[in-house]
Amino acid sequence: MRLRRFGRLVALVLLLAPAARAEVPAVAAADAVVLDAFAKIAFGNEFVAESDPRLQKWAQPIRWRSYEYVALNDAERGFLAAHIARLQRLTGLEFVPAESWPEANFIILFVSDDRYPAMIERYLAPGRRHLLPRLAATACLGVLRHHRLTFEIEHAVAIIPLDRARARGLATSCIAEETTQVLGLLNDSDEVVGTLFNDRGDARDLTPLDELLVRLLYHPRLRAGMRRSEALKVAREVLPALRAAGR
Repeated sequence: MRLRRFGRLVALVLLLAPAARAEVPAVAAADAVVLDAFAKIAFGNEFVAESDPRLQKWAQPIRWRSYEYVALNDAERGFLAAHIARLQRLTGLEFVPAESWPEANFIILFVSDDRYPAMIERYLAPGRRHLLPRLAATACLGVLRHHRLTFEIEHAVAIIPLDRARARGLATSCIAEETTQVLGLLNDSDEVVGTLFNDRGDARDLTPLDELLVRLLYHPRLRAGMRRSEALKVAREVLPALRAAGR
């Protein structure tokens, strides 16, 4: 979520006993960084603290459709098409253009500034309407709905006030971030370096770390509904092979 806000940047420090430090391979430290990022981004929530956060992901084909209340230019439209293809490659999910609004379970809205708050309110759960002023101050936003028992994502909306995003130099960045976060990487964290999901960072597109996080989330052994400890245990087991396959 592109939200320029106050916050602190905390460097990740790996605490190793002095005697063991030299024996830890470099790849283990790199894996620890990835796992820490996964824990913060897949299980955190910058707006609402979850007492029992669960892994959320899609398990069905994505039928996507975009609506241009404010028209994209050719470069932005080309970026959107290429990014959707990238998400399909990273997740292994099927992304199919929906022919109509009712058929779509993944909607991307490009709106004017004055329509942004109303669009957010339209898709915001009633119990979270108190967040509307804060959400309306963001440069762009993603909202999703998951099954209350399985935690499989059933519907998602990315809302981008295009002129506002353009004015901040974030048009394609908003496309990349919000359409990726509604796949299940829900949180922004100033504590994770080298990711698009750090509002105080410099990234304007998915980084190699972000692509690895998407691939990790959609590994078949990571299931929707997993608690943090269980998911991180599995992620730790599958990550080395996943990294090797991506080289």
